[in-house]
Amino acid sequence: MITESEAVFLFKAARTAIKGEKFNKKFPEVLEERAGIFVTLFTYPRKELRGCIGFAEPLHSLITGVREAAKAAAYDDNRFEPLRPEEFNTTILEISILTKPLPCRLSDIEEGNGVILHKDAKSALFLPQVWEHFPEKEEFLDQLCLKAGLTFGDWKDAKFMKFSVVSFEEIEPNGKLKQIL
Repeated sequence: MITESEAVFLFKAARTAIKGEKFNKKFPEVLEERAGIFVTLFTYPRKELRGCIGFAEPLHSLITGVREAAKAAAYDDNRFEPLRPEEFNTTILEISILTKPLPCRLSDIEEGNGVILHKDAKSALFLPQVWEHFPEKEEFLDQLCLKAGLTFGDWKDAKFMKFSVVSFEEIEPNGKLKQIL
């Protein structure tokens, strides 16, 4: 995956994308690699969710995926109003780089996995970080069903994929980074 110093470039790219600016810096070649990517925005200092969008599949290079996901998390997450300019300096970012999702059985899912649920024509994804909010497997899966527009227990006959992530977050807006997974 990537190092913390390489992650610094991704955070700069994400913030410039949210501001609508170009990212003209020379960046490490590893950031041209394709990977699934999610960008999550939180309020600061309360750390309440403010937006989260990404790509489970490696559709883009890391640098492009981060820029696209950051813009979408800030302005297109239909759970929230678009980010206002005055919120920019009170928002912290988290960037998660995904391994390739692989099909798995229900019994293979455990805390620490990112999970994608598919049932009928509906699907939803939870990053591994969501386990801290729903540490019991059944509750985690029930909440994933709700996110997909299904009902509690629908996970019992769903199909699953699992993945892991490398995630970094800002300690404060525009601040130092720490690796969280």
